[in-house]
Amino acid sequence: MFSSKQHADVTPELAEAMRRTFTPAIALMAEGQRTGEVMPGDPARISMSLAAAVHGLADFVVSGFLAEEAAEHLLHDTVTNFIVGLRPRT
Repeated sequence: MFSSKQHADVTPELAEAMRRTFTPAIALMAEGQRTGEVMPGDPARISMSLAAAVHGLADFVVSGFLAEEAAEHLLHDTVTNFIVGLRPRT
């Protein structure tokens, strides 16, 4: 999904569009940090970690490694576990 957009011949417009794709997720993560619901850290890195996990699940389904029916439950588990793990430590 993303590999062809990282080639040297990618247009600046496409590169910018790819960057903007993650802007809402990064802003949401930063807001969670501001309100104390998410642990401190680079919101871009945290957002990319979650995106990578979800993208990996999608790749599992597309490649036939994981049945589509199982993916929905695994997606829920992945996001839930990720969110629980991002809660601030006291």
